[in-house]
Amino acid sequence: MEIKLTSKELSQLRVSQYETSDKVVFVKVTCILMVADGFSIETTANSLGIDVSTVYRYLKSYLSVGLKDFLETNYVGYSGKLTGAEIVILIAELKSKLYTTAKSVSAYFWSEI
Repeated sequence: MEIKLTSKELSQLRVSQYETSDKVVFVKVTCILMVADGFSIETTANSLGIDVSTVYRYLKSYLSVGLKDFLETNYVGYSGKLTGAEIVILIAELKSKLYTTAKSVSAYFWSEI
């Protein structure tokens, strides 16, 4: 797959690449730049540690929505199923005792509730 970037697009991508501290954004932008520079899809994927299908998905997304929307991650973290009170109890326990596995934390927590 070949992608041609205008000098303005190239400049915008380079600025985004250098200004971001978000690893996902950096990889997405670098992916577009590498393919535009003539790197193969496979080389780009291997160099960035992503799947070939992800490279194609990033290219398709960039070409269809433009840079601004392409850089949006829209990631919303999972807050879990614990209530605020349960979180307070768990934090207190974790400050008082060292647990080495998530399984042991879970076993403690569900035995106390």
